[in-house]
Amino acid sequence: MAQSGNILEKKWQQMTYEKHRQRLKETKSTLKGETTLQFNDEEAQMQMRFRRIMAEEQRQAVIEKQNHKLLQRIVDIMTSKKKRFPVTSTNETKRKVSGPVQVADSSTGKPRQSTVKLPAINGSSSASGSKS
Repeated sequence: MAQSGNILEKKWQQMTYEKHRQRLKETKSTLKGETTLQFNDEEAQMQMRFRRIMAEEQRQAVIEKQNHKLLQRIVDIMTSKKKRFPVTSTNETKRKVSGPVQVADSSTGKPRQSTVKLPAINGSSSASGSKS
């Protein structure tokens, strides 16, 4: 009795496998057909063009807004009477704050004052070069 169950089971498996193989033969690629239809369709192409144009207009609007902000900043800087950026050395404040430089003595390990002298920057150097 066990033999007949095995034979029937093998037949059913064979039949389902044959059905599966037949379905695979009958199936066609749907992806290729859909993409060709979409890109050949005039309406789809018009929508794509419209989206591209809208994206470009939005990008241009952002650029225009940024340019306007920059222009306003330039105009503010040019027309203001305050000098926001004084013409001085960038290291001048560090030299004034830090004071004399401390260097460790190699023989004793104790800190000693450096012999290097830093030049002082005067604001009058830019005025002496101008004509009167």
